[in-house]
Amino acid sequence: VTEQESEYKYKTDLILEKFLTPAPVQWEFPAKYEVLEVSMGVTHLLVVAMVDNNIIKVFSAGHGVYGRLGHGDEKQRHRLTEIKAFEHECITHVAAGAFHSLFLNNTGTAVYACGRSDTGQCGLLAQKEIEAGEG
Repeated sequence: VTEQESEYKYKTDLILEKFLTPAPVQWEFPAKYEVLEVSMGVTHLLVVAMVDNNIIKVFSAGHGVYGRLGHGDEKQRHRLTEIKAFEHECITHVAAGAFHSLFLNNTGTAVYACGRSDTGQCGLLAQKEIEAGEG
C-alpha cells in the first residue's frame, strides 16, 4: 500500500472529496486507450481496451482476494493493470462477479475464469477434486 493509498483509509473527508464524484480511472502505464468494454464487480473492475498500437488488452484493478483480478496473486491494485495471462489471446468480453472474473475470446471459442470457485461457480475444479486427481 502506497502512502497516498493509505491516507484514504478511515478518512471520511478525503473519501468524500476523492471518490463520490466521477473522475478518470488511473492506468498503470500512460498510453492512448480506447475502452471497448468494462465490468464492475463488488470490489474490482475489468476493462478491455485497445492500446495505441491497435492491440486489444485486458486490465483489472481492485481487491485481488481469491485471485479475481487475474494476475496470479491476491494483491490489491489501485490502477488498471494489464493481465499478462492474455498477452497471446484476444479477449473481447469480460464479466466481473462478486468474487470471480470471466473472460471471453474474440471468436467465442474460449471462456477463462479466475477467482473464488469453491462451489464451482467458475467452472473450475474445486480443491478437493484437484487433491483427488480428478480432471
